[in-house]
Amino acid sequence: MKNKTMRLALVLILLVAITLSVISGTLAKYVETVYGTDSARVAKFDYEVTAGQTPITGATKQAATQIDLFNTVDDAQVFDPAGHNLNTEKLVAPGTCGYFDVVATNKSEVAIKVTFDLEETNANKIPIVYYVTDGSTTKYYSDVVGQTVGGNTRAAVAVGEDIATELGLQSSAVVTIEGNLAKMATDMSDATGTVLAATNKSTFTTKTYTVGWFWAFGDATHHEDDATDTALGKTGTDTVKVDIGVTFTQVD
Repeated sequence: MKNKTMRLALVLILLVAITLSVISGTLAKYVETVYGTDSARVAKFDYEVTAGQTPITGATKQAATQIDLFNTVDDAQVFDPAGHNLNTEKLVAPGTCGYFDVVATNKSEVAIKVTFDLEETNANKIPIVYYVTDGSTTKYYSDVVGQTVGGNTRAAVAVGEDIATELGLQSSAVVTIEGNLAKMATDMSDATGTVLAATNKSTFTTKTYTVGWFWAFGDATHHEDDATDTALGKTGTDTVKVDIGVTFTQVD
């Protein structure tokens, strides 16, 4: 009897356990699941820089884009009366000058800083003065500054009547040299804080600089340096070269 009673008790306990398990699975309760998510796209980094409307795309100095800085103004000694260059090469001579606009454009979705690098190769010190106009301010630069040319030190230079007319200056204008081309590059880089704001869809932000050059007429005292200029002309083989580098960097 005891064994039967114990077996019956175990069976009852097992049935109760099963019943409780079934009931507990059917009781009402609060259940809720929530999710959060986010995604992002990489911001676009895109820009353009042009020199005289020519896009600069060269990735290295060796692959530099050919630009037209040394296009001369119409001058009877360099051009024929119709304004055609008498030579297939670009020529510079006393009384010549040229300029173009350098336009930096931010097409990015991030703000970018624009910095410049300028380097002149001018072994025989052709007396070229460069200038940059930013808004209403024009500053002048030359790698000949501090160098003795024809016995004269060109710390300040006369412009000459023909070039003065082209630059909108008085015929007897004398300009002060701010420094060399490295200084010119630094000043161009700092001129705007040179940060171009991020774009708003198709609305691009731009900055324009007018960059030019002229053959110096002389120093501020003598206003002419014919002997040195003539010696360069008699040789007729000296060259001047300018490399322009433009770097676009995201602003953190």
